[in-house]
Amino acid sequence: MLLLLASCSRAETYNVTLASYNYTDRPISWYLVDDTGGGNVFGSSRSGGGKWACCARVTVGAPVHIHWRLSYTEKQYEEGVRPEEHNLTVVVPKPDGSESPRYMEVHFYAENRVQLRLVSWPGNARWPAGTDMSKLDDY
Repeated sequence: MLLLLASCSRAETYNVTLASYNYTDRPISWYLVDDTGGGNVFGSSRSGGGKWACCARVTVGAPVHIHWRLSYTEKQYEEGVRPEEHNLTVVVPKPDGSESPRYMEVHFYAENRVQLRLVSWPGNARWPAGTDMSKLDDY
């Protein structure tokens, strides 16, 4: 029992700003990581359409619930696309690098995949291999 308590006390918990990136062809109206939310994350831009939201408390190895709403562009609306809400649970990964993380990157990919990264400073977009960058708008 003491060993169990000792391992719990070493849990790495951080207060982080969320940095979101959207690699889909649809805007994200809003998203929540547990109770912390952000919104208006554009899609299909070279930068990944990133936005920041403050502040979340996360623990390495613990699950977080991610809830988001895909919106649509004017052209997509004319084609019959309508808003969709999605939910996913993702485990918080170990931090990148040796510094204490101040940000958690939230990467939204096609097919409702989400990847998290704990970092000391947000990096560049992480487009999937094979993405045709010439077809992306630059906001």
